[in-house]
Amino acid sequence: MRTLQELTEKVMQARTETFEAKYVVTTSRDRWEEEHHTDITRAKECQEAQECAEEELRQATLQAYEETGNKAPGPGLGIRVIEALEYDEHAALLWAIQHEMALALDKKAFEKIAKADGKSMSFLTKTAKVTATIATDLATVLLESEAVPT
Repeated sequence: MRTLQELTEKVMQARTETFEAKYVVTTSRDRWEEEHHTDITRAKECQEAQECAEEELRQATLQAYEETGNKAPGPGLGIRVIEALEYDEHAALLWAIQHEMALALDKKAFEKIAKADGKSMSFLTKTAKVTATIATDLATVLLESEAVPT
């Protein structure tokens, strides 16, 4: 069995080696990022532009859905409608206690019951949450839609 001194020295050596290895990685990464600053900046700008374009497309998709009711308003575009619950947590907890569900509100269990049968819960409001979807491989979907006669 090793002594405390031997184990302490082993840990100190391991920590020194870890520090040195991390230092090499950090300095190499810093040097690489400095050398590729233009590419990194461009990638970030492209990502931001993509996110803005996707948000604009989602908003236009939602608007098209509101105007037409069509859940597939364009190639690669879709509408997803999910039921969202809004409720007073205190009232929901009281309901859960009355129904011997819990001493604390189990939101997941409560929401499952509320979605299935929430008509008797005066404190509960069900709303449709509408989100627009965009195909991951939008280019392929668009090419396929051009090949299909309309």
